[in-house]
Amino acid sequence: MPRIQKESPKRLVVLAVTFSLVLAAFQFQQSRLQVTARSDELETAHAITKQQLVTKAARGEIVDRYGRPVAANSDGHNVVLNGAFLPDSRINEVLTTLIEVLQKAGEEWRDDLPVTDTAPYEFTDEQKAAKVRSKLGLTHYATAQNCVDAMIKSYKLQGLEPELQRLLMGIRYSMQLADYAATRPFTLAMDIGTNTMSVINEFNFKLPGVEIWTVPIRNYPDPDIAPHIMGDVGPILDRDWEEYKDKGYAMDDYIGRMGVEKAFEPYLKGKDGISLVSKNVRGEIVSVDPESAPQAGNTVALTLDKNLQKSTQEALAARIKADPDSNEGAVVVVDVKTGGLLTAANYPSYNLEDYRNNYEILANDTKNQPLFDRALYGEYPPGSTFKPLMALAALQTGVINTGSVITCNHSKTYDGSVRTCMGHHGGLSVVSAIEKSCNIFFYDCSMMVGLNRLKDYCQRFGLGVKTGLEVGETTGILPSNVPFAGIGQKQFCSPLQLAVMTATIANGGHRMQSHLLKEVKSYNLRETVQPEQSIVAAETGVSDAYIEQIKTGMLRVTQQGTARSAFSSYKIKVGGKTGTAQVDGQKDNAVFVAFAPFDKPEIAVAIVVKNGGYGSSVTDIARSVFDAYFYPEVEQYNALPANELLP
Repeated sequence: MPRIQKESPKRLVVLAVTFSLVLAAFQFQQSRLQVTARSDELETAHAITKQQLVTKAARGEIVDRYGRPVAANSDGHNVVLNGAFLPDSRINEVLTTLIEVLQKAGEEWRDDLPVTDTAPYEFTDEQKAAKVRSKLGLTHYATAQNCVDAMIKSYKLQGLEPELQRLLMGIRYSMQLADYAATRPFTLAMDIGTNTMSVINEFNFKLPGVEIWTVPIRNYPDPDIAPHIMGDVGPILDRDWEEYKDKGYAMDDYIGRMGVEKAFEPYLKGKDGISLVSKNVRGEIVSVDPESAPQAGNTVALTLDKNLQKSTQEALAARIKADPDSNEGAVVVVDVKTGGLLTAANYPSYNLEDYRNNYEILANDTKNQPLFDRALYGEYPPGSTFKPLMALAALQTGVINTGSVITCNHSKTYDGSVRTCMGHHGGLSVVSAIEKSCNIFFYDCSMMVGLNRLKDYCQRFGLGVKTGLEVGETTGILPSNVPFAGIGQKQFCSPLQLAVMTATIANGGHRMQSHLLKEVKSYNLRETVQPEQSIVAAETGVSDAYIEQIKTGMLRVTQQGTARSAFSSYKIKVGGKTGTAQVDGQKDNAVFVAFAPFDKPEIAVAIVVKNGGYGSSVTDIARSVFDAYFYPEVEQYNALPANELLP
């Protein structure tokens, strides 16, 4: 049996040390490789791509001259697809689940595809069809079926039921149209119900990238107040995109589509917020960092008086409804000193809620035309309400003076034709002629002034020209012949223009530019962005003495003339002029203009009721306006008939 040789202690130590060094070297190398690998992995993972994510800003609100809301924001809940969290591979799956939820809840969603819902597929709008072909890269003669086939392939909808294919392609096309991307969320459904919101939240594990955003929803607290003036908001249409794309708008933004919502869009639009979304190379979101908070739009204060508007609308509607011959009319009230529009009432009118929900019904009502803004765009002969301006033109051109007397014998021949007056007035001065509304006096004046000079004075006082209102208006039609022009026939103007003419007389001959913008405040009302600007649109150049004469004549109209029944006992003195404008083959239009208080005028009123008869029959509307303006917190003043005892 061989003998076992023992190792020396020294040799054992050397072996142990060597083994330890080898083991340490191995561990070090392994550790180094792990660290290097981890470092490479982290370096790869942190090869970050940063993208901007837009957060929508609230639209500015609109208030009347006293700060009462007329267009406000309320909290609504929108279904939003956030591409930063929604993988492209799961879009159809997620949308299918959403469609089931929204259909069951009776909610509507965005579908901008102009193609019928079922086969055989046809385009519903040929103009929009061109956009579809362009987006899909198809030729201009591609059929609706060609487009459907292209979308099935492009959106990977093969194998699905045709009904679901059509629903999905409608949404997918809308997303494409709105430039949906990881950095640009897409609003699928707006202002959903709380139950729908709860169901979507319950399904959140199946709906990556589907978010419920609490957003400001535009609403009108009193939707029947001045709808023609207010307007509405709506999506950017294809025809608008070229105008808005370079102004910081997204395709799915909402803009003012008409009225003050459109006119003051630059003030009302807020500034969207930006967040930076950081992703690694695997598309995983590493962080979302706010870069700038959304800034709400400004608050726009209008010159409009909401309460005055409401009471004026009611008075106008009551007057027309009580007259079987009348079916339309308008009332305009302006600030004499500034030109600000206080009221623009229309009848028939509409409700902004109906406008949103039943637009087609309103638009197709050709008999009543409720969408037509008669206050700003209606064109009516002014009738005898034109006579104060006719008198001023005659005085300023020197064809008559304050002492001139023209004799009225009921009829007179002009250019071979006999013209008549309502009375036999005898000799009249200009003040008496206005009081009695003598046709012969003003026929004579128009013949002496002549058509060209008369047109010039019309424009100086705001007839036949636009008054400057921000939301648009008619120009009207200047007089075309004399002597008819002298009594307000054969020419046409809007109720707004009549109010401006009256205000220009009342304030001494300074025609102020009409406007609706009183001031612009920051959203929190702490800063003034734009103060009210009262601009003189034209100096009429008429002598103060002549204007005082005409105003005296207008005072006589309300004290002892055709408007005395409404104003002879009124608390404040009013200057006015009635008009009965002839309409071929129909009952005359009733027209009335007025200003008050007489000594220090504040407001001017113009009233037109089509087929309303005598101008004196609408003076009660003017009194309602003055009641609401001058005595808003007290019972309306009603004068007792003469010689009647108090109860």
